[in-house]
Amino acid sequence: MPDVLGLDLGLANAGAASLTDRGSVDTWVLHTDAPDTPSLDATLGRIDRVTRWALGFVTTGTALAVVEAPSFGSDHGQQHERAAIHWLVVRGLRRREIPVATSPPTTLKKWATGSGRADKAAMKRAVAALWPGNGLHRVTEHEIDALALAGAGAQCWCEWPGPWLGPSPSALASITWPENP
Repeated sequence: MPDVLGLDLGLANAGAASLTDRGSVDTWVLHTDAPDTPSLDATLGRIDRVTRWALGFVTTGTALAVVEAPSFGSDHGQQHERAAIHWLVVRGLRRREIPVATSPPTTLKKWATGSGRADKAAMKRAVAALWPGNGLHRVTEHEIDALALAGAGAQCWCEWPGPWLGPSPSALASITWPENP
């Protein structure tokens, strides 16, 4: 059974979601604590941990991975560290011959809610409505974003029939898609 993997990557928190062509949903979250004494080695260790964790979800059935692109316009967080994680994960996926799509952060919000400025609560409501009965009201914002990424990939690139209850297909145009399968 093929699956689409969605990855919302960050240094402190990361989310992953897998969506199968039969509508099965799984989500995971990783929290990495900042060290008491910041150092280059500690930062590299956290980057490596997130990278290994994300690549650990790849299976022989992974048809596509949709990764949230870094938000370089963001005023907070560690932009360089998040970009490092992004590129290491993308490289790892490509080395495993997994097609990779990258999505700007506002795109998944627009796809799920119709607004690229949707807040976390609106995202959670919209994604939970797409996959009711999966306990998504209990998952983190990182898992919600990862599932939205997987859903966008399943709808557009894989062309799976799905529970698409009104997401904005026009938002999908700004995702960088791999060449057709």
